[in-house]
Amino acid sequence: MGGVGKTALLTKINNAIASSIHGFDFVIWVSISRSQSLAKFQEDFGRKIGLDVEEWASRSIDEKSEVIFKTLDGKKFVLLLDNLWERLDLLRAGVPLPNNQNCSKIVFTTRSEIICGCMEANKRLKLKCLDSESAWELFRKKIGDDTLNSHPDIPRLASIVAKKCAGLPLALITVGRSLACKRTPQEWSHAMRTLQKSASEFSSMGDDVLQLLKVSYDSLPNDAIRSCLLYTCLLPDDYKIDKRNLISDWFRGGLLGYDHDTIKEIENYGYDILGTLLNMCLLEEETEDERYVTVHSVIHDMILWVAQECGEEKDKYWVESGFGLTRIPKVEKWIGVRVMSLMNNNIKEIAEAAPTCPYLVALYLCNNRITVINRGFFQFMPVLRVLDLSNNEALEAFPLEVCNLLSLECLNLANTSVSELPFELKRLHKLRTLDLNYVTKLEMIPVTVISGLSALQDLGMARCGASSDRIVQGSVLSGGNEILIEELACLKHLIAVDLTIRSTNAFEKFLSSEMVMCCTRVLSFETLKDATSINLSFLEVTVHIQCFIVIDCKYLEGFRIIEDDVTEGIIDNRYFRLGDIPCFSMLLSIVIVDCPAIKDLTALVVFAPNLERLEIQRCDRMEAVFRIGTDPGEAEFIKVECLFAKLKEIHLINLQALNTICNVVLSLPRLNQVTILKCPKLNMTRVNLDKTVVSKIKIITEESWWYNVQWDDVATTQSAFVPQFLS
Repeated sequence: MGGVGKTALLTKINNAIASSIHGFDFVIWVSISRSQSLAKFQEDFGRKIGLDVEEWASRSIDEKSEVIFKTLDGKKFVLLLDNLWERLDLLRAGVPLPNNQNCSKIVFTTRSEIICGCMEANKRLKLKCLDSESAWELFRKKIGDDTLNSHPDIPRLASIVAKKCAGLPLALITVGRSLACKRTPQEWSHAMRTLQKSASEFSSMGDDVLQLLKVSYDSLPNDAIRSCLLYTCLLPDDYKIDKRNLISDWFRGGLLGYDHDTIKEIENYGYDILGTLLNMCLLEEETEDERYVTVHSVIHDMILWVAQECGEEKDKYWVESGFGLTRIPKVEKWIGVRVMSLMNNNIKEIAEAAPTCPYLVALYLCNNRITVINRGFFQFMPVLRVLDLSNNEALEAFPLEVCNLLSLECLNLANTSVSELPFELKRLHKLRTLDLNYVTKLEMIPVTVISGLSALQDLGMARCGASSDRIVQGSVLSGGNEILIEELACLKHLIAVDLTIRSTNAFEKFLSSEMVMCCTRVLSFETLKDATSINLSFLEVTVHIQCFIVIDCKYLEGFRIIEDDVTEGIIDNRYFRLGDIPCFSMLLSIVIVDCPAIKDLTALVVFAPNLERLEIQRCDRMEAVFRIGTDPGEAEFIKVECLFAKLKEIHLINLQALNTICNVVLSLPRLNQVTILKCPKLNMTRVNLDKTVVSKIKIITEESWWYNVQWDDVATTQSAFVPQFLS
């Protein structure tokens, strides 16, 4: 990351060598510009080792290389390279590589971990931002004690301002120097507000800090990656971002292109972009859970500044995410806006007149408390492509004029209380994404609406629709979703679908459509009244299923694989051989709720080697999560150490009969979050933890269970957890 102190550290190294008896023949410092040529490097380098470079203009790179090599050959030197942006071919330049004979050293700084690999660095040191205490000391030093003590309110305000800099030394120094002469709380309050709302307007931040950080943005390989980074400025500052959700948002916003055939292709491309942004230190991976990334506060300011064309068009991106707003901006503020993000606020009602938005392409109103949207509000948004109303749980009425947004490509209504979608939704011929996940009160989607959305690529309908027996005539949600599955089979461009099945007839329809199975990402079974078991063999075909949910299936006793001689033995005797039966390699999450007849999940979990999350609630007869046979002859078939090797979360709630997770010793090397509530018989024997990560495991449980539970090794196993007690 720019401004974190790389050059300062290299300067200290240089000064330490210069002020000591070091035994080096040459100590060479070369600063590298972003587009510096090899010839320019040779010229700068030659000058530092005392060569007459004035006559080099007519010489070739190879001729210069020979002169440099002869000068350094057999010499002991330290080469300090500041700010590498691409691989520097030192041998081509004439610089001998360090070895045991010359005992030379090369130290370089870079913003990109990719460059460390290209330069074949033996040791890497990643500089991190300062911790809160060190950051405060640096900030206090820059503003001075006279200013800090000039008014009783200033220390508190200064602490808030310093926190906004998020430990970035360059920001702390720049802001501290600018405020060193401000001695009234009013001046400090104004500075605090300016930094929070538009850091680029703060004195020196644009030129000294944001401009420096922008170099990393400019150095990204292509516009697609830059666009993906720009999206993150729409999120609240210091927001913890789920990687998979971020990739999904990129895809839905059209940032990943439209030429993908499978969910896996989209995910792989997204992770490649994430890797680039992480390697450039423009995103930061959460240390406790690598599933999440964050954007450093000052990087967030830089991205927003860039989105607004370096402050030239401040209305182009209007971002007030997490500001605590209760109303949308005034109508006149919308005119020039291209992207508006009002997510994560407290907006309850949109009663304002319809704004005129001729350029608006994306509107994010998610994670508010919206109950009502004024009729006609969307009528003057002719080029709107993305509309996100998700996580407004009290929103019941679907705004009808949305059906007139003919440019719309992404509509997100997830986790709202919308009960009916209109037939006119079919007009949205460009719609590629429709998210209705967890719209549990939805009863009416007119027949042919879904199949009429011919451009649809991504459809979310997990836990969509009421689970009651009520039949609504003319709705694809009636009859357990059989009609819905028939319509899905008509969508030629479908790549990903999250689906709920509520009857055995619907399940049979699902199994009869290989196209629908291959597109399924989340599969939820709800209220299956006549099913005592679910044959899991279809999971071999549905290779892209990432989440498997079973809810309120009262008579379901368990799961089975294909009914042949091999698998019958596997399930009956509780041993398995992965090469003989399907392996559900994409399955990451399993949720089982309100299935009182199930005793264990053996046939499901043992074939999910990449499982990351397991949640089980209110399964009254469950005695173990899974069981493995203990006969000596089964050793050749089973590798217990592979089970749950990637599990990160396990949530066990209200399982009155549960006494063990597994009947053999189980290793959980990546576990970091546990919930155990109302499981009075559960003991924690046969649980083996990776001692390198034990300090990270958080457990939510009851105090009474915690102090009475049985452990194999209290000293190591129980001490691995940090309990949070619930009464």
